[in-house]
Amino acid sequence: MSQPDYTLFYKKRFLLSDPVLRSSSWDFFISCFDRSERVRELYDGVHAREKLWLISPRYNIKANELPTENKFISIGADEAELVNEFFKSYQRPWEQSSVCIDITGFLKPELLYMIRNLSRLGVSKVHVLYSEPSRYALDHLTRFTNSVPLYTRAVFGFEGAHVQATDTDTLVIGVGYDDDLLSRIAKHKTRTKKVPIFCLPSLQADMYQQSRLRASMVKQDVEDSGLSYFAPANDPFVTAQVLQDTIDRLNKSKPITNLYLSPLGTKAQALGFALYYLYEKQNTATSIIYPFTEEYTPGTSRGISKVWLYTVELP
Repeated sequence: MSQPDYTLFYKKRFLLSDPVLRSSSWDFFISCFDRSERVRELYDGVHAREKLWLISPRYNIKANELPTENKFISIGADEAELVNEFFKSYQRPWEQSSVCIDITGFLKPELLYMIRNLSRLGVSKVHVLYSEPSRYALDHLTRFTNSVPLYTRAVFGFEGAHVQATDTDTLVIGVGYDDDLLSRIAKHKTRTKKVPIFCLPSLQADMYQQSRLRASMVKQDVEDSGLSYFAPANDPFVTAQVLQDTIDRLNKSKPITNLYLSPLGTKAQALGFALYYLYEKQNTATSIIYPFTEEYTPGTSRGISKVWLYTVELP
């Protein structure tokens, strides 16, 4: 079976004021509320027959701060319970409908499982919106979690059929801002080769430097292989292509036994990790792993810069 060329997938960039959003319409629109302007404004600007808010308990947002529109509130203990309860509550003809998701406010494990579940429901194509922030609230000091990571595990739906560990096991990390998460994921797989993928081009001119600054705090944990790769912060398809090219190159040098992927960068990059896994790594010794914490910080961004529309075809 030939490998997919992810760069052929369709994407479009526009401003919130452009007519593209107003001229588009879907049967269902799903967004995850996180108190940020860019999530709220995109929700208000989208045209859809039915709009649905997903409320993640991990944000711990007070009831009086939640939106008044149609919303699903879950106390699910994990990403699978949350998403499964959502689809059980909203039994719609998903596979026969046009579906759009704004991934901006989603927590990454919940985003990954949402994409996985749509594929299982028979949805072959989903439109995905992602809005770039003008800046993060505290620049390079921005914290995306309110507590230390408690444990690391595979994201449900992305668990691999692993074999006995060897010296060719490899961990590919999509590098983000949170050095606690970076350190936790690297130390979870102490004996694996670490290969970081940095966000470049970044969402804003200074964000790459801010990310490198945070990563430098745990440089000895993350960059032990001496290898660094780069993928755009706003392009899931190029991210998937970079993963394909990078892992093919590593395999040619010395075949990887167990492969671990950890998307700690932007939501758009996390979507790229999911696509690469679903197209090429199901039923192999590959997992997407993530450092989980009890509570995440809502509303970490300020303003809205650009909006992306990705047309995602699911295997």
